[in-house]
Amino acid sequence: MRQAVPVTDNPNAAAGDQDPGPVGLLARLFLTQLLAVLAIATVIAVAFSFLGIDDRSSVETASRRDDGAPSAGPTAEVVPSSTPPAPTPASSPSPSPSSTVDTRPPRVDVLNQSAGSGDAASTANGLRDRGWRIGRVDDFSGNVRTTTIYFPPGLRAEARDLVAEFATRPRVLPALDSLSPRRLTVILVG
Repeated sequence: MRQAVPVTDNPNAAAGDQDPGPVGLLARLFLTQLLAVLAIATVIAVAFSFLGIDDRSSVETASRRDDGAPSAGPTAEVVPSSTPPAPTPASSPSPSPSSTVDTRPPRVDVLNQSAGSGDAASTANGLRDRGWRIGRVDDFSGNVRTTTIYFPPGLRAEARDLVAEFATRPRVLPALDSLSPRRLTVILVG
């Protein structure tokens, strides 16, 4: 017996090819769009990782700890940096107020969320010894997952410089609304 061969209008179609029909065309279109969305999401994820933007999907709240309870946990060790911020020489003439550019490092608030008791003070002293200006040293009550340096607008580069002062590399994120809008903030987590 002879097998029937389907007739098609396409002279280049092979004997086994069939018209995909509307469902097949829709499926092909859907898969093409899905692949395009996945490709775009991959490009965005690579760009975010390259720029150092971290996932902030976890709720990180900031408030001052009022109970004064000591925290327990491992300490955040501050290590000497090979290039500390340069202090401003005392004998240099002061520029006029209209052209004043502050070349000193920004102030750094050091807050202790769950590191050992006294870690904020010892970390602040270590940073001060290496030329950083220290602001507030206090406890922190919030939900930060790991030791983090938060920076306000315009201080991202300084925050990255501050990372080099720590033995364990803290993550760097834009400042939360409840943190200082003019200072770097280190939140120590045990």
